[in-house]
Amino acid sequence: MLGSVALVSRPASAAVTNAAELVNAVNNGEAGETIDIAAGTFELTAPLHPKVGMKLKGAGMGQTILRNAASWAPGNAGLDQDEGATRSGIDCSKYLFDLGEGTTDLVISDLTLSGPSVHGAICGVTPHNLELTRLEFKTFLWAGLRTFIMQGAKIHDNVFFDAGNKANVTSGSSGGALFLTYADGIDISGNRFGRSVGVDGYGIKGREFRNAHIHGNTIDTDFSIELPFEGDHTVEIDHNYLAGTISIPKWGGGPVPQGGYTFHVHHNYLKSSYSFEYQRNGVEIDNNLFDFRLDQDYGNLISSFDSVTAPGGTKMHDNLIRNPGRGLYWNEGVYDDFAFYNNHVKGETTVTPRTEGLFEFRPARNGDSTNWSSIVIRDNIIELTGTERPLMRNDEGHSAVVENNLLSGVSDASAYGNSETGKPRGPLAPLCFRVGAQDEWTIDGFTLSKTPSPVPAGACGPGGGTGTSQGGAGQGGTSNGPDPGSSGDNAGAGATQNEPSSSDSGCACSATGKRSGHSAGYAATLLVGALGLLLRQRRRSV
Repeated sequence: MLGSVALVSRPASAAVTNAAELVNAVNNGEAGETIDIAAGTFELTAPLHPKVGMKLKGAGMGQTILRNAASWAPGNAGLDQDEGATRSGIDCSKYLFDLGEGTTDLVISDLTLSGPSVHGAICGVTPHNLELTRLEFKTFLWAGLRTFIMQGAKIHDNVFFDAGNKANVTSGSSGGALFLTYADGIDISGNRFGRSVGVDGYGIKGREFRNAHIHGNTIDTDFSIELPFEGDHTVEIDHNYLAGTISIPKWGGGPVPQGGYTFHVHHNYLKSSYSFEYQRNGVEIDNNLFDFRLDQDYGNLISSFDSVTAPGGTKMHDNLIRNPGRGLYWNEGVYDDFAFYNNHVKGETTVTPRTEGLFEFRPARNGDSTNWSSIVIRDNIIELTGTERPLMRNDEGHSAVVENNLLSGVSDASAYGNSETGKPRGPLAPLCFRVGAQDEWTIDGFTLSKTPSPVPAGACGPGGGTGTSQGGAGQGGTSNGPDPGSSGDNAGAGATQNEPSSSDSGCACSATGKRSGHSAGYAATLLVGALGLLLRQRRRSV
């Protein structure tokens, strides 16, 4: 990662008060200068060109507004060439800020940026150590921020609304509120991403993230995170509210760093039954709440459309999953080394209703066959009520390693040895943590509720602690997808959002602690439910 350039800021002068002063101060100012921008609306007829190390600060979101003038309206010309992977496809001259190449150590804060007739707000090549904070990106054709090769960025506490769209481009391309190609050592936190009803919205999009941390965001768009095709690695995604899909496909699954991972997705709330799209190696998914509505059963939790064989490497554990749609996993090609363990799945009859098996692993493709000994489903609680479903969608799947699961409502349970090992079933610690921008939501087991202010002593902490309750586990807790923003059509017309019931269980969570390795709390909480499941299984076998 590049180090910061040593710069000395000039003493702040009087704030600029009109567009002409702003253009002059930014385009003709010196590197390292601080420019204060007064409250008001500033209409631009061409991009601003800040210098290295400048600090641009407005009076606040909604107070200082920068937007394109009616006379400057380039529209969507050229956007069909911006596929994300090449420098030549990016035209920064159609953004409010054109950073050019190598404008590093720039700070922009406390503004509203809007441009319904320009490509986006900020665009640059190698703008290392960029910091964007307390900005509102509102209504752009393509991207709030568009970069090509960037290191060390901090993008935090911003609002993106209708900032990553398709702009009527028919080539199959789409923009993103954050559209970042080749980004290393970046931190994206505390942001809110939203969209209008009927608008195709994309949150965080890019090519090849490395050493990236995406945390504490609320992303209410169709695709929450889209990072396809490249050799991403060491990408941590945690404590986010994610209304849409995480799409991370890579032909053949891609390389995995020695002793490391490509994506680690943990302690999030995910509400789309089509949660993941990938054929990706080296993935870990743990301690998340997947909470799907019965009338939105269109997706597999993980879907892979690549037909090429991948050596795999997915560890999916300690998650809570409510109402899987089509299923939990489906792939088009052979994918080995998949472990699903210590999860709790609760499913009711969906609107379709869904009757497919929960898992489908391709037995053979392109001359390769699945190594069934590497497909492991163990130590889970899977309880289906109303409509029984098989565990696997094909008979070949019966050769997978299936052991020590508590299965209820699973129609092909007798096809597996499912031997008991005495190990704990279900998550090894309660899920008790906060998600979203400014920790706005609290997860307590299967229950999602608004975080109260002030937060009471003993409440679920931001880091995920050692709570004593599993929320809805046998207690009727519900959430099924509250809406944090203004959009109500995340999964189709006519959808309605249900506010969660508040959680009164009062889990005792650490305010700073991470996941605990103790299982006693969860086991105690589920004891009555487990006994009930065993009795129902016994009645069916008689």
